[in-house]
Amino acid sequence: MPNKKKQHIVPQCYQSFFVDPIPPNGIPPSKYKPAVWHVDKLLEIQPSRKAPKNVLWKPYYYNLETDDPNNPYIEEFLSKIESNYARTAKKIINLIQLEPTDIINLLIFIDTLVLRTESHIDHWQSQVSELEKLYRKVDLAYNGNENYSDEYFEGSHEIAKKMIVDSAGTITSLILRFGFCLIENQSDMPFFTSDTPVAYEFMHIDDLYKYKIPKSWTYQNIGTNKKNFFCYCPLTPRIAFISSPFIKPFNEISRRIVDTPYFVDGMNYLTHKNAESILISSTEKPYVHYQETATLRFKILQNLHPIKGNLLRIYTVNSRYDIFVSKYDRIDKNPICPIVKFWVDDVEILKAIADDHSVELIEYYENGRERGGTRNMEFVSVAIDRNAPTVLKANW
Repeated sequence: MPNKKKQHIVPQCYQSFFVDPIPPNGIPPSKYKPAVWHVDKLLEIQPSRKAPKNVLWKPYYYNLETDDPNNPYIEEFLSKIESNYARTAKKIINLIQLEPTDIINLLIFIDTLVLRTESHIDHWQSQVSELEKLYRKVDLAYNGNENYSDEYFEGSHEIAKKMIVDSAGTITSLILRFGFCLIENQSDMPFFTSDTPVAYEFMHIDDLYKYKIPKSWTYQNIGTNKKNFFCYCPLTPRIAFISSPFIKPFNEISRRIVDTPYFVDGMNYLTHKNAESILISSTEKPYVHYQETATLRFKILQNLHPIKGNLLRIYTVNSRYDIFVSKYDRIDKNPICPIVKFWVDDVEILKAIADDHSVELIEYYENGRERGGTRNMEFVSVAIDRNAPTVLKANW
């Protein structure tokens, strides 16, 4: 009978730092095995206590077809990372100075927390599958068979799982370059986590402020056209990890203390938004006595209708502009020099954009969905009335 059947998507060692230490009514402490609270993302189902070893796992999930089932390659790799993290996490909790090895243990663990989630694996596997379909069509049309495709894409159906090992260290190297900070939470709202523990997103500086990152923590005078990564991971209900090039670096491992729920609420909402279906909390109500307000906010934001109409997001060398257009045309007859035309009702905003002279990127949105983009454009003409188009062409 092969072992290592229970392969956790969210590691037990990580979940264990979010257990509720208080036993249910009627259960003596000596018989209570601390458990986490699993809370429905929609906050509609009664939360339930779960032992970390029994939840968020799938049988043989990371096993590869070529594995020895008693010694599965990826699961063994993750097991070593988890063991190293468990030791480092105890140092973090006990305020012990981290050694360079501890820092690597922490960062690699966070790195693999991103790579091992179902949503991440499914996303990258679908990307590879689409690429393979295209390659096979070309192979068949040109060669009359798919022999090259069979050879080139052998084992590709497991490539996203293999990326857990092959790509581990990518996020780590970025964080090592820009630094990180541990947040010590002394407020009356605990951090919680989810079935998607790490928020790793590319954001604008104003997005960070929407999630309640204090302006005093960031560099000043960052243009709204700039976009860079933001990484957040709650480590315990009282400690969290953040990193971003927008946040001022530290000469040594630093802890920032927050004693109000403002920042904690922003990070908890980010965790809540990114969860697939489950929040993992040390309390029955993740937002504690702010639960009613947080529930109402989440439902309002979830029920917002997507933006209707056509929107162009234009990045210049200085700023970012969101412009609703009545119409736009992408003329790609000459792929070396594409042209974009668009019409707007309010031509006044065009003056500010034109003053920046060049456009680094245009992203196209239709009814809230991105439809691609074009880089490095320059103005050919700027409309002075709503019936005339503004025209840009590629400056490649």
